[in-house]
Amino acid sequence: TAAYAIATAVGGRVENLPKPGSELYQWPEDLLKPNLVLLLTVSPEERLRRLRDRGQDKTVEEAELEINQLFRLK
Repeated sequence: TAAYAIATAVGGRVENLPKPGSELYQWPEDLLKPNLVLLLTVSPEERLRRLRDRGQDKTVEEAELEINQLFRLK
């Protein structure tokens, strides 16, 4: 969720993302900090197959991921 919010808030190229160490990447003090974070990845083809198998329509976010390589990189 945080990565998506940052990617949508920053316009232009990947180089426009805040630099490592930016305050934007600091964990909010009012939220519990997780003990473990798992990053799950899936190929674009598998992602589309899973959506199709669920019988779900594409969300706005899914459409953006599909057509915008720059957005996926961010």
